[in-house]
Amino acid sequence: MKPPVRCAAGLRPPGDAARGRAVSRPRLVAGRFAVAGLGLALLGFALATLPSAARAAQDDFVPGGIFRLGLSASSDTQTKAVARDSVNHGLEVYALPDPGDAGKVSGTLSREIHETDLQLQLGLTDRWNISVTVPYVQATQHSTLRVKDPAANPALTAAVAALNSRTVSGMGNLRFTSLHRPVFTDANGFIWGWGFTESPERNSGVYTGTGTLQTRDPFGTVFGLIHYTHYPQWARGRFDMRLEYSVSLIDNVNLPTGQRVSILGPPGVLSSVGWEHEPGAWIYEFRVDQRTTLQSRLDGESQSDPIKEWIFHAKLGYGNLIELEAAPIRHPYQVSLTWDSTFFAYNAPIRDRWGLLYVTYF
Repeated sequence: MKPPVRCAAGLRPPGDAARGRAVSRPRLVAGRFAVAGLGLALLGFALATLPSAARAAQDDFVPGGIFRLGLSASSDTQTKAVARDSVNHGLEVYALPDPGDAGKVSGTLSREIHETDLQLQLGLTDRWNISVTVPYVQATQHSTLRVKDPAANPALTAAVAALNSRTVSGMGNLRFTSLHRPVFTDANGFIWGWGFTESPERNSGVYTGTGTLQTRDPFGTVFGLIHYTHYPQWARGRFDMRLEYSVSLIDNVNLPTGQRVSILGPPGVLSSVGWEHEPGAWIYEFRVDQRTTLQSRLDGESQSDPIKEWIFHAKLGYGNLIELEAAPIRHPYQVSLTWDSTFFAYNAPIRDRWGLLYVTYF
């Protein structure tokens, strides 16, 4: 096995640390100011455009010839949401095609979302990585929804029927990412990347809008990302800023009326700002994620369904990765407990998600 070499917080390819120290002090200081300026600009842009559940650690680099294996399991309970009227409601109002129909139905709606992800990342070189993420999702819906006057609105009756109690399961959207790292020193790192998401399965369920019970987005995307990391000298930690922009592809979905029409998902921005600290075997992270999307289109018609989510993410982990700084070890690993909670949303559920993550290298 070709062992990774680690810095205070994160894998580094052999020789990077030495090259970082070999730079003259004036050039190093100038470089740090330049990259810090870029980082502040990215931060300003991220806060202006607003980020979502983008995980900063997913862009961690591995040296050439090394594999990174990640296994995660999460559970999300959803009982409330902020609908398109900007008001916190029960989840049933968010799931209805039109929040204005809330007074025409009775009952409640809740969901439990369980997801298992497998991620495999390969260092093709010290500056080029590729990764594949394979998710499997099981979503259970508990519904007592009823239309008060079924004869008065057949379309609403069909939509509520599609929100009955049931469980759906299947593959989520597969994600392929190509990561490129042109800058990496003792103080700063910069990564850019591109990729796509897609599902091997055909859209066969009934689509009622963004609140549809489903295991994945009903359309694929192509995306590009940039990720800046700063390693301060005074702490075994890292400060991350990440921005991702995606454009959706056209697919087809079934409506409650029985029609099968085209769907064009909205362009979206995912961004995050976070701090991670690894003082020893323990590691912790705090991060703010945000997602903003524009409107989707069904059969060419705008759906007036933009989304905004602000999510607080926390992680507490334990492992032996820090020992790689001294010498190769037989089984490098880290196990982490994660928590994600929504603190602002528009046209999105209020999330309360717990997760368990295992990472190893070979």
